[in-house]
Amino acid sequence: MANILDIFRTYAGERLLEQSCSLTSLEKEKLQKVFVQSLPALLSLYMTNGVPDNSRPNNLIEFIENGDLIEFGERELNLLLDKKEQKVFLDLFVLIDLNLETFKKVIYISTAILTLIISEIRDKNEVEISNILKTLAGIETIYDENFVKVLIKNQDDPNFIDNSEEITLGRKDGSGDKSILGGYTGGR
Repeated sequence: MANILDIFRTYAGERLLEQSCSLTSLEKEKLQKVFVQSLPALLSLYMTNGVPDNSRPNNLIEFIENGDLIEFGERELNLLLDKKEQKVFLDLFVLIDLNLETFKKVIYISTAILTLIISEIRDKNEVEISNILKTLAGIETIYDENFVKVLIKNQDDPNFIDNSEEITLGRKDGSGDKSILGGYTGGR
């Protein structure tokens, strides 16, 4: 079952972290912790308030690489929440141990990413937004495959699924056998 946090297991998630680190000057680990809190919170807001129906870019990876995540996210957050609601939401920065301006940037980036994922799934499949939101929340599995296709443009991405050694040993150290045959040749 996929959920919004699965983005960090993909190339798109790695690029998102790299771009966001350069935009916010935060360390990767700290930034990822903030994303782990902000993405589900924003998803919950979308489930409550709905997704504004307006035109958006529809290529997540390209937008991460070349788009203005902060400007786009700020515009989308203004459509999602009024000023009073934004103030309440942004006051959460004190719990995360960040200054307000940095927290705003992360929230804007999170809003941009979530909005782009939703719109790309919707545009390619013309489906119900509520079902997309439930899939991203991990409540339903209806659009899991569509979500994965948004994250993985190259279907041969070796970083998406852990190799058998990583799964068995419960570690991700990158020292696994990268050959196409893996451990089947008896070389271990």
